[in-house]
Amino acid sequence: MHTSYTNKLFQSPLSPLFPDPDQSADFDARYTNPAYSSRPPSSPSEYQMSPGGPVHAHMPATGQDRDEQDFAKALELFMEDNNIQNALEVFAQSCTQHSRDLRAEGLQNQYRAARMMHLQAEARVLEAEAATWTLLLHMYARTNKTYPGGRGGQQTSVPTLHHTVASIISDDAKLLQCARVITWLEELASQSLDYTTEQGQGPRFHQKSGVWSDTQAALQDRGNDTGLVTELDPDATTRQKAALKRDSSRDEDALNGHLFELVKAGRISQAARTCTDCGQSWRAASLLGGGPNGPTPLGPAAQEQRSVKALEQLAAEIEAGSNTALRTVWKWACYQVAEAAAESHHQSSEMAGKHEAALYATLAGHLGKILPVCQTRADFLWAHSRCWLEAQVDQQLAASQDQDDSGLRAALSVGLDAVASTRHAQPEEEVHSIVLDDITAFWPPSRLTDALPDSFEAVLEAAHKAAEHQPDSGMEHWQMQQDIIQQDFAPLLARFVEAEDHQAAQGSAPHSATGDKQRAARLRMGAHLALALCYLPVEVPGPQDTLHIRSHEEVNEDSDREGQEASKSDDLPLQDSVNQLLQQYAMHLIQTEQHELVPIYACHMRQDVRRITYASYFHSLTQRDMVDCRAAYQSAWESFTRWPRGDINGETELDDIVEQVMGESFWAMGKGPNQWAATLRWLAFSDSTLPLAAKEANRVLRLLSLGGDPAVMAGCSHAFQALKQSGDLHTALEDEGQLTTLVTSRPDMRRDCIELFVWYQIYQLAG
Repeated sequence: MHTSYTNKLFQSPLSPLFPDPDQSADFDARYTNPAYSSRPPSSPSEYQMSPGGPVHAHMPATGQDRDEQDFAKALELFMEDNNIQNALEVFAQSCTQHSRDLRAEGLQNQYRAARMMHLQAEARVLEAEAATWTLLLHMYARTNKTYPGGRGGQQTSVPTLHHTVASIISDDAKLLQCARVITWLEELASQSLDYTTEQGQGPRFHQKSGVWSDTQAALQDRGNDTGLVTELDPDATTRQKAALKRDSSRDEDALNGHLFELVKAGRISQAARTCTDCGQSWRAASLLGGGPNGPTPLGPAAQEQRSVKALEQLAAEIEAGSNTALRTVWKWACYQVAEAAAESHHQSSEMAGKHEAALYATLAGHLGKILPVCQTRADFLWAHSRCWLEAQVDQQLAASQDQDDSGLRAALSVGLDAVASTRHAQPEEEVHSIVLDDITAFWPPSRLTDALPDSFEAVLEAAHKAAEHQPDSGMEHWQMQQDIIQQDFAPLLARFVEAEDHQAAQGSAPHSATGDKQRAARLRMGAHLALALCYLPVEVPGPQDTLHIRSHEEVNEDSDREGQEASKSDDLPLQDSVNQLLQQYAMHLIQTEQHELVPIYACHMRQDVRRITYASYFHSLTQRDMVDCRAAYQSAWESFTRWPRGDINGETELDDIVEQVMGESFWAMGKGPNQWAATLRWLAFSDSTLPLAAKEANRVLRLLSLGGDPAVMAGCSHAFQALKQSGDLHTALEDEGQLTTLVTSRPDMRRDCIELFVWYQIYQLAG
């Protein structure tokens, strides 16, 4: 169901996807007028005008045109190989690359604050869109059942713990859904880390970053500072309840912060290598207690699990007496470290301990200690989802284990004395009792699970509430992503349609370059999102699918429902949304003169929608140059014959469309007979419509003959200019011998061709 927090996608249909840096018309003029451009026009043709306005095909390509071209190329490839996964990857890559180019341009304009802010805002929107395409890829395009949890590594005669964990995830639909969301979020975090590193903005650590050199020097110089630790082993700060030197404390927190970012990106093995490189091999060992790729590896980490030596892992589990014993002890230890680090942070005015607590809390599934370091909605969703998944897996592992915990108690006996020695206020027996009660009741303890939601749907709700203090920027895409995760596709697509309908209703309102970009981006995303959903394994009907058509009584029944909510079991409104989005985007491409892209999307429309769209398209071109009309016709013919999808008959589809155009032109006589005469060109481009072209031409000429001489001459000129687009008719009108040849080969045209020849002779004499 569509949850309460997923409000309207656009608070107002005109709500901007990114903020306008300056609402004044002057701002738009500066960045849309070529006079303000940083690049002078290469030729006067860039300013060429047509009767309908600027010819955009002659203008330099804009960033928005670039996105539309890239998406169309990806869709063409999909129509060739039917691989929607590749198309989604190209969509995401296109948005990502464009956003990075905008950020690079923003750096070049850092002394023009408004321009830089505008470019950064556009880049953020494209990054959010790229994240949406990546989400679709993870949630629905990768249909392998073992994705993203993998198989648990190399197969062995007896399944290891990681084999069991991978099986638990793949066999439970909700856990699999949650795991896919986590993999998506970790990929986004990984991409962010890579980009930061490429820009040279990431943290840098050296071999002594983790050895507390400043504290060591301070102890050697003064020796008796009561505020500092007196020993430099890893547990000294906790055991002595003392602090490090300020610089050491800051270095420690910076390192832990980077390690947390790596773990959040699913890179535990890289985090361990970073620890080793910085002189903290002990911390590397603590991070790898759940395996080299974490306790529950997903996505790329699960793929890396194949290289793990499964036999050695199996031997260690057999030696421990239980395949969950080592995992349980390690998670309990991580929980204790997180608690101690959080307490240290609470008692100190420094940052030390905050990120260390979050780092180990992630490994233990301790949500309460992760939330303080979350900064974005994605962080909050990742924290809730990861902890919930870990708890669910641990609970299923516990349920599958033998209730005899003697092996587990034996495994715990090692190290308990050391633990007890750190708690001077508690007797050793009491510490033993606390630890055994925590762990032998099977992990995770109730104090962790009680803080977690009961279901994955509740996880999404809780993450949204936890991030309520986040700024509203980017909220539109975030709500789209929530809809996609929960498969609330009908309201998602309907909002795109409603936004454009509202925009059309405000057509008389003044426009700006920023507003036009927002509208173009919304149309592009809505159309491609609709197409992607149609070809993904989700319950969204394709634009050409045969569906149950509602009766008049059913329509009336739906309209009487409170809130105008149609039944979700009825797919017709959803299919209508898909077709409307495709039609709206095709009309946008027509208006922006991107004619070569129109047939790519028309191929996916339902027949009635496609023909209405193309009829409008051809009517708009009728007053244009004949070369443009022929190019549009040829492009449509090639597309319809190359991709005869659904209800498209590649050989006759275009004939039916031009016949519809001619019929509509006849009934639109208010525009004058000259318009009707000019429309004849669409019938003259193909031999299959020549008989109709000749018949309609005679009707036009008869009508024109009833008018005055100027009307006759102008109309005849239009008619014969159109007919000359057919080589056969052209030669037949000029040469009586060729006319005889034509009527002999095409007896169905005999009468009409002879009449046309007579009209042409009259026109020549009158001229």
